[in-house]
Amino acid sequence: MEKFSRWVLRESDPAKVKELVNALNLARPVASVLVSRGIAEVNEAKGFLEVGKEFWVSSNPFPQMEKAVDRIEKALVNGETIGICGDYDVDGVTSTAILSHFLSSHHPKGKAGTISHIPHRLAEGYGLSKEIIQQMSEQGVTLLITVDCGISSVEEVAWAKELGMDVIITDHHQPSGPLPDALAILDPAVQESIDPLAGVGVALKVVEAVAERLEGKAGATEALKEYLDLALLGTIADVVPLVGANRFIARYGLRVLEQRKRPGISALMKVAGRKGHVTNWEISFILAPRLNAAGRMGDAMPALELLLKENEEAAMEIARRLHSINQQRQKVEEGILKEVMRKADREKELPPFAVFFGDDWHPGVIGIVAARVAERLRRPTALVSFFNGETGRGSARSWGETDLLEILQRCSNLLKGLGGHKKAAGFSISKENAGPFKEAVAQVAERLVFEKREKVLELEGTIEMKDLNGKLLNDLKLLEPYGEANPQPFFLMREVSVQNPKIVGKNHLKFQAVKGNTVVECIGFDLGDTLSIVQNTRVDLAVYPTLNLWNGNKTLQLSVKGIRPACL
Repeated sequence: MEKFSRWVLRESDPAKVKELVNALNLARPVASVLVSRGIAEVNEAKGFLEVGKEFWVSSNPFPQMEKAVDRIEKALVNGETIGICGDYDVDGVTSTAILSHFLSSHHPKGKAGTISHIPHRLAEGYGLSKEIIQQMSEQGVTLLITVDCGISSVEEVAWAKELGMDVIITDHHQPSGPLPDALAILDPAVQESIDPLAGVGVALKVVEAVAERLEGKAGATEALKEYLDLALLGTIADVVPLVGANRFIARYGLRVLEQRKRPGISALMKVAGRKGHVTNWEISFILAPRLNAAGRMGDAMPALELLLKENEEAAMEIARRLHSINQQRQKVEEGILKEVMRKADREKELPPFAVFFGDDWHPGVIGIVAARVAERLRRPTALVSFFNGETGRGSARSWGETDLLEILQRCSNLLKGLGGHKKAAGFSISKENAGPFKEAVAQVAERLVFEKREKVLELEGTIEMKDLNGKLLNDLKLLEPYGEANPQPFFLMREVSVQNPKIVGKNHLKFQAVKGNTVVECIGFDLGDTLSIVQNTRVDLAVYPTLNLWNGNKTLQLSVKGIRPACL
């Protein structure tokens, strides 16, 4: 059961809520959410709910986009061999897939005109390397484009230029130092006025711009429609804020994904046993882990092949392989998690930034484990694996609003390499610096980390039984898709009685909430431990209204996040 030390009800100006209700014909709880999130003006709220194309178009352009488009157009016209180097996570794989498919389809040599490479995690490590550049040079590449990587590759870009290559960097990570001397750099992290796109969002912007140059605005629109589903996968998987241009990708990418036009995505859904409606949940917990698994365990190229397959039978074969690799990944991950938590339990007092070392942890999964440990310990966490060597690979994940990268950058003198952003980062470190690094990040974090360790449940308005109707469900859908910076809201329902409570499944609490003459079905996932509370007193509920489908019947149901005795 998720335990919250306190509930916080956000304040929403009643006058502003009423104004949105009247002007936009909104259900009051939905208007309350908008106001609590600072979207209080009528036109702003209308734009947020409708998610027009202006969300995408108005995203400030990259200053060096035209220079990049000029060079890509020249390469296509002259039939040059174009190299693409991506990252091995879902963001990098989808970015590579978009750029590879688009450039191949517009290249006079077709697929032979582009060479895509995603580094092997264990053999080659993250991002651009001199070895990759050398290999591409020998294959005749004269234009190299990075996707979801490259912003810190100063030496590598210099080497590529020595070999006669032009380099265009498309990335979204923070640079760890001076920028590379590339022909063009497209990275929202180095220009704050640009929406915080994922790497795949930057790749989509590039493709759209090149398509407009080659085929006009109609071509740009078609390119956008063609690749929105892939952009959605990378955007959701990389947990970037779902605001601005990312909200556009999330809203309309889902509609494209629903069409199941890519054999690879359909195959992956089938092997996972998913046949119904695709939501962000399916992306985060079904598609992304399976696409990520190949890169985490070593070689991400099968994931790229899957996304580019045009034959469903061939796609099914790769999808089954990815499904199997994901099962293997889960077993490895669970083993590391148990070991790390044992280490945590043995420490007398955990520092504000927790660091754990292992000699045989698979470096491909320590990032997932770090995220789970950070959530359990409620503090930034780094895991370092000295996997067959004196140099360890580290993966860190933040907790709360802590700027992880700032902490690591202040200790970068102890690291061999560092890259990432506020929420997640990767680095390498020598064994002799392990102890000093652990002490250093604890000292820096002590000065920078101010969050209390308590778990707070934030509520964005109150809800009454009279509010529960079809209009509320429809209006709530306008807030979707939910994700980073646009979380699913929960509402406070005060002083309800409970009848027929029972535990179902592993530890889920099913019951009926009663107030006055109204009764509504409720389900509290992993809230079985609260059975004794609901049996003895009236309660307050933290809820989100949903539509429950069962045996062809549709009923309104409350998803319960928290339960407490009333009047606390």
